[in-house]
Amino acid sequence: MKHTNKLTQSSSDPIAEARKDKRFFWYSKAARVAVRLAAQVYENRKQKGWNQSRLAAEISTTQKVVSNIESGDVNIGVDLLKRLIDGLNLTTADLGSI
Repeated sequence: MKHTNKLTQSSSDPIAEARKDKRFFWYSKAARVAVRLAAQVYENRKQKGWNQSRLAAEISTTQKVVSNIESGDVNIGVDLLKRLIDGLNLTTADLGSI
């Protein structure tokens, strides 16, 4: 009797497999927003010549939170989003691109 490994029998395209899950669309949409926000925060911070600690001080949070935002690893609330908008002088056009 031939022994088969179930791991090797699975699809060779894990993304295709993940897309079969009905929640995939919503998760991927949320991830795209987090990545665009991360890029916008990073670009605006760099334009100001600030490091993460300086931005954190400006918006009353920690450097770790800024790092997580720029990595797309945090789901921020409305209050923190408002502080980011004010601290980085983000415009409606900036937000619209996110």
